[in-house]
Amino acid sequence: MKIFCNIVFPTPLHQEFTYFLSDNIIKQYVENGSMESLIGCRAIVDFGRQKNVVGVIVDVRKETDYNKDIKPLKSIIDTKPLFSFEQIEFARRLAEKYFVSLGIVLNQFFPYEEKIKFEQSIIVSQKVKKIEINVEDKYVKLYKDKKLLVFNNINEKILFYKNVIFDIINQNKYLIILFPSNVYIKDFLQILFKNIDEKTVMWIKSKIMSYTGEQPIKERYKVWQLFRNKQINVVLATRIGSFLPFENVTNIIIDEPDSLGYKNQEVPMYHAPDIIEERIKKYKILLTYCSFVPSVEFVFKNKKNIEYIKNDEKQISIKIVKSQLKNIIIENIYKFRQTIVIFPYKGYVRFLVCTICKHKVPIKKVLLERFVCPKCGSEYYELIGTGIQKFVQKLFYINKNLSIKYIDSTLSSTKIEKVITDFNNEKFDVLVSTPVLFNYIYRINFNNVKSIYFAFLDNLLYSSSYLSYENVFKLITLCKILLNSYNVENGEIYLEIFHDNEYNNILLSDLKTFYKKELKIRKELEFPPFCEIVKITFVSKDENKLKKLVSLIMEQQTNSIFLTKDIISEKGMFKNEIFIKAKKNLTSQLKQIKSLVFQYINITSDKIYIEYNPVL
Repeated sequence: MKIFCNIVFPTPLHQEFTYFLSDNIIKQYVENGSMESLIGCRAIVDFGRQKNVVGVIVDVRKETDYNKDIKPLKSIIDTKPLFSFEQIEFARRLAEKYFVSLGIVLNQFFPYEEKIKFEQSIIVSQKVKKIEINVEDKYVKLYKDKKLLVFNNINEKILFYKNVIFDIINQNKYLIILFPSNVYIKDFLQILFKNIDEKTVMWIKSKIMSYTGEQPIKERYKVWQLFRNKQINVVLATRIGSFLPFENVTNIIIDEPDSLGYKNQEVPMYHAPDIIEERIKKYKILLTYCSFVPSVEFVFKNKKNIEYIKNDEKQISIKIVKSQLKNIIIENIYKFRQTIVIFPYKGYVRFLVCTICKHKVPIKKVLLERFVCPKCGSEYYELIGTGIQKFVQKLFYINKNLSIKYIDSTLSSTKIEKVITDFNNEKFDVLVSTPVLFNYIYRINFNNVKSIYFAFLDNLLYSSSYLSYENVFKLITLCKILLNSYNVENGEIYLEIFHDNEYNNILLSDLKTFYKKELKIRKELEFPPFCEIVKITFVSKDENKLKKLVSLIMEQQTNSIFLTKDIISEKGMFKNEIFIKAKKNLTSQLKQIKSLVFQYINITSDKIYIEYNPVL
């Protein structure tokens, strides 16, 4: 009896490769079960000239149309499938949507190319005594009744998460909580076990685990199997948690679903909440979103199932000012209070400018590398623009005794945490930070903060993005929430805006007023949520081929092309971006584009990135 299987690999090749099963494998796996039991298992094969390569079996059958020499499958790694039928079928749809291979998508689900044979019969010690944990009913009711919960207090949100987790463990149900970053998970776990006796902590720890991309593969695999085998009840995960096995899941909570932390920056450029929404259609899973300041688009989509969880708020003063930072810092020093300054740009300067053709290049694109102008090839440049480090240097002239520290994404996490700890212990007066500060909202202490000052807001408000006012409003509102959560009396938020504009006053609005006004404008301009936008990025070594492809797409999609950018050269590759906008589903347009793309793009050397509703 001949049995064949199709295998995929984590390569750009958009095809499945056929192998045959040896008699030993048929006897070991097929005769003792069914052929389908092999689907989703990892296997070792020879792939081209490569020996002992790991792939995933995605189909098994008794006949094949493939008529060339078929190689044998060498061995099966797994005793039970790593991927379920649901995961494989969903991966197929994802591959189609993002123009990538099935093998690459499955590798996002779990990095299966490792040759390690993991132990699948993982058992958690059952020596920990079961404890019934006290739960407040009002929080349990919330996650069962509403899909989107909007909080105005950090402590209330933490209490909600605690009670949901305790209820899930008590009921022996299964919960995934997605957080935007590993930092959130670490900080939340420290808070979770506060003010709980040791025996209860041991019981909770036996039922909860974290799952992040920073963990070793073996640790991730352990969580994957324990959750699938119902041996733990709760998983706290980053965006990769959207690919966990869902067979037993009863509840999923997504924390701050609009966060950029949920957007994958590699191929495929998925958005984790979208993945969750699609996958739960196959299951009876209760999905809840929790946010401090949800996006306009998100509120619009969930307007019939939203609840605002309000706590008492202190009076917070919000003012639009010009050049008041010096006076505010000095006044706070005399009152022994701290100041936080939010600055928009990281690093020392913002741009390198070619001295020959005056082409401007963002500093992040040439950091630690030799500058070569992408336009004219010159190696001569000048530095322009103020980054956070240069800004902090200028602040030292305010007062010779002033103590200032800064944080931005150029610092290591260890250095950032050290600065935050020193700030919490009131070791310095002024903390200057880019918006990276808001990744640490569960860690930074606002008890002694008097003022939060947004410097050079014009640079954020008058960017080319239709989201500019929304992004600034979210930061301002989050600062209000932080000051209120720490019961800061007479807290102040200053918005440094130099260009007078009537619309600036919207930044002083409450949530509902802001949403109403912003939705009105978006509807008039036909921006999301009243349309869909897709960004397609092409990267190739062949500039002429790229020009031809982009030209054909523009001819084909005359009514849908929203914006195109010039072809630019980076590191010997040419890149071009196209933005497509449509009121209705873009599926048909993307199918037409895909057929063109694969006529011109070499999938082994060229690259294509698809991003849905990108940050413009």
